[in-house]
Amino acid sequence: MIRDSAILVSHDAGGAELLSLWARENLKNAVAILDGPALSVFKKNIQNVKVLPFSDAMSLPYPVITGTSWQSDLEITAIKYALANNKYCCTVLDHWVNYQERFVLHDEIFAPNELWCFDEYALKLCQTNFPKIPRKLYANPYFSAIKSELDSLQNISKPRSDKKLKLLYLSESVDSHSLSRHGKTRQLCGYNEKDAFAFLYSCLPNLFSSIHSMTVRPHPSQTTSDLSWMNSYEYQHKFSISNESSLCEQILSHDIVIGLESMAMVVAIIANKPVFSAIPPNSKRCSIPYSQITHLSDLI
Repeated sequence: MIRDSAILVSHDAGGAELLSLWARENLKNAVAILDGPALSVFKKNIQNVKVLPFSDAMSLPYPVITGTSWQSDLEITAIKYALANNKYCCTVLDHWVNYQERFVLHDEIFAPNELWCFDEYALKLCQTNFPKIPRKLYANPYFSAIKSELDSLQNISKPRSDKKLKLLYLSESVDSHSLSRHGKTRQLCGYNEKDAFAFLYSCLPNLFSSIHSMTVRPHPSQTTSDLSWMNSYEYQHKFSISNESSLCEQILSHDIVIGLESMAMVVAIIANKPVFSAIPPNSKRCSIPYSQITHLSDLI
């Protein structure tokens, strides 16, 4: 059904990475309806796409391919419009959580004509959650791009002579997600951003005693000022909040990577870094299906 032309719809960074990289390799004619973090992702990844307003793009006789978002109703609105106007619609899935929730608008489910998965685990989740919707399995173009970038940056990752650790913490917008869906910061996961960071900080003396520095990388939906509350903690090592370098550069320049359940943790696994989840005890478990991730809650 998807040949060489399509309308791409994206807001959140994860879906935008997959959608833009897939389109770069597979589409001759692409127009896009973009907002939020997707704007910078598309600008980075693909040149031959024209960004149009919603109504202008949807008036074209092309099928629709969307990402999914928790920060925006852009994609689900596009799916609803496509279904109502007999436009074939596909959706790329960039993670492994909340599959049904991704397609809810005003308490009504709007599922696309086709779901695209990028690993076997996601495919099985789709079979469970949407058994009647056709599914396709593609190679993950984002992981391929990450591997190429990591190979080009090999000189960044160098052994440290002082044996002190540089920690990278990957922040996530857990509070915004939970608030947008449930009105409470702990309702969705059983913890909020401050809970997770406080738990991580409590683990540092026993699990990572020899620390040179810690860098916090904001989620693509966050700014450094959004995380200024972290400065209230007392540190016995260098501390900074920064995303001035690319994700790959930051991962390679640190010894250990800690997150909650973001796709950036998989990037760190691809880079062969030790990866930990700081989701607090008595909360949901990290849903990323990679055995290389160690749960800090299992070590205390």
